[in-house]
Amino acid sequence: MQTITSSPPLPLDGPQWARLRQQEELRKAMLERRFDELERIMAALEAAWWQPADLPDDRYTFLATSSGLFDNASVDTALRLELLNGWIQAYPGSYHARQILGHYYFRRACDIRTAAWASEVGEDQWVAAHMACVTAAEYLLKAMALSERPALAAETMMQISQYLGQPDFVDALFRGEPVEKTMQREEFEPDLYDAASARLARHGLKPPGIVTATLPASLPPLKDGDVGNPGFYWLRYCLSLRPRWPDILADYAQYLSPRWGGSDGEVEKFAAGPLCSSLSERERNSVRWPGIQDALTLPEYPQPGDTREIAARQKIFKSWLARDLPDRLRFISLGKYANFTNYSLADAELAHQRHVESVRYCKPPGTYPAIDGPFRDFTNVMLIKRLEDHEGAYASVLQTAVRRFDEPTMLTVAAFAWQFGMWGITADPAIATRLIDRAAQLEPFYEPDEFTPMHACRMMWDGGFQKEATYLTRAFAERRVYSAAASMYDITRGIRPDTDPELLDGEEADHWLELAVEDGEAVALHNYAWRLENVDDIDLTVRQNFERVRNLYVGAMHGGVEMAMIRVASVDRRHGNAEEKQQAVTEMKSLVTYHDDHIAGEAYGEVVLAYKYGQGVPKSEFVAMQWFDRYKELFPDHSTMEWMETQVYGSTGMQMAGRALKAFFLGKKLSQEHLPPK
Repeated sequence: MQTITSSPPLPLDGPQWARLRQQEELRKAMLERRFDELERIMAALEAAWWQPADLPDDRYTFLATSSGLFDNASVDTALRLELLNGWIQAYPGSYHARQILGHYYFRRACDIRTAAWASEVGEDQWVAAHMACVTAAEYLLKAMALSERPALAAETMMQISQYLGQPDFVDALFRGEPVEKTMQREEFEPDLYDAASARLARHGLKPPGIVTATLPASLPPLKDGDVGNPGFYWLRYCLSLRPRWPDILADYAQYLSPRWGGSDGEVEKFAAGPLCSSLSERERNSVRWPGIQDALTLPEYPQPGDTREIAARQKIFKSWLARDLPDRLRFISLGKYANFTNYSLADAELAHQRHVESVRYCKPPGTYPAIDGPFRDFTNVMLIKRLEDHEGAYASVLQTAVRRFDEPTMLTVAAFAWQFGMWGITADPAIATRLIDRAAQLEPFYEPDEFTPMHACRMMWDGGFQKEATYLTRAFAERRVYSAAASMYDITRGIRPDTDPELLDGEEADHWLELAVEDGEAVALHNYAWRLENVDDIDLTVRQNFERVRNLYVGAMHGGVEMAMIRVASVDRRHGNAEEKQQAVTEMKSLVTYHDDHIAGEAYGEVVLAYKYGQGVPKSEFVAMQWFDRYKELFPDHSTMEWMETQVYGSTGMQMAGRALKAFFLGKKLSQEHLPPK
């Protein structure tokens, strides 16, 4: 992997881009191991941050992080840790070296845990995330001992405590107890420890060793209630260092919101409480935002036509937007209001106006806090609704994205704009190619989202830009961006409806399908197995061929392709050994009540054929007909109905009558357990 800082293709001239220019300076200094310069820059940034000002300088909080020092897409994990540890070795008394390394471990803990709901996070993920937090806390405590005002180190400790829980060894230190064990191998089942260690290894991390950190002497003693709420302890400590710190109060408030397990009204109570009493009303509204955001977006936006819920949600939006809000918060709020307008009110024109208004409050280098949501909706308005960008609002969003050069989906849409001259942007294929390269480089480092580069390409397609979408999709497929090859297969095979005939190419489709299989893309695994079975007519009586096709279907099934459950059972029923055939029928019987009618109908069909041909169950034309009749009753319009009827009863009236009579009078009757559920 290249270890270079990736610079954007647009200039960073002007005061609004100073933060990004300084980020480039820091990243270059870090790669060149000019640790003396890092010390000097960080000291200057911190000194400016402590100065009282009407407009606080946020460059320090932005740059004093691992992402401020590294472009993670071009600097691998081993080198990042080597450089951070090299900084500590060169400057053993450096507060910032340890503070940033502690923050680095915390961010990797967040990556390991992922943004999934807590119930969806595996036990090995929890253990690995807590292991990373142990190491993070050790570095942060050591950092605190090196500074009179260790605000950022304490802030990260607050985040750890609120998000993942304060590490046990820190609790022990506060109790004055010796730290004997800290997530060592003997504390866990071997398989769990190994799985957690593997999770860490993917980020270049190791399980924690013996902890050597102690509590800094400057830390205040615990108060009543701090043991059960360590995050509040760290918040109070941060405020003792920096009494008017709206950002950390807002950060803390998010963990009081319902989405984090808090109760309704808890955020408002906190915003109106003593810790926020010195804030202005505008600042208090920033603290209130996590609770309001839940009220605006949870559950999802109302369906069009749901007048009561729409009116209720609109009332909250209007009330909130009438408040005194910081520009950034007004930008975010108006963006969500525009999203609501397009989705719930089905008014694209008004949504566009609100998106344009929102962008007026977005000051460079600021951008959307998440790629899904308002940015996706604004893109939908521009691509699907084909509205004009007369004000240049959407173009300005893309220009900021290009200068930030850090988010793959936004860069994908920007590549579309620069390649084809969209939204008033002058076409420049050289810039477009750089954007495609960068998006492909960044994509593996982003947690899967509902709006990936491939989703953006599909939105272009759905907006009528077929050739343009194909150009970008092919470019990503050539760069092996995940699921791009599968998308190219869909395009060149003509799977997408109304595909331009000029884009169809069977030979090219086969090429992309094979690449998609190499990438492990679930739908591609299913399609390739189906092709082997039904087009190439591979001989499944040969065990090696059977296992090849079956494993492809199993991979697709594990990747979430529901139809693959049917395909696996079908292959097993027809070509498996006796045990596999029996298991296949058992699986299909369990799916006849599946929530998806198509899958349930297919399961009925497999059971019908199993009894007709005696595969995994005793052969019985009578029982097969009983299953078919139940299938027809439940799913009369199923796509396989007509074909299945010919298999069971025949294709003519005479055949149907004859087979039915023969099955009733001469067919093998089986016990009740073989008959379909009623």
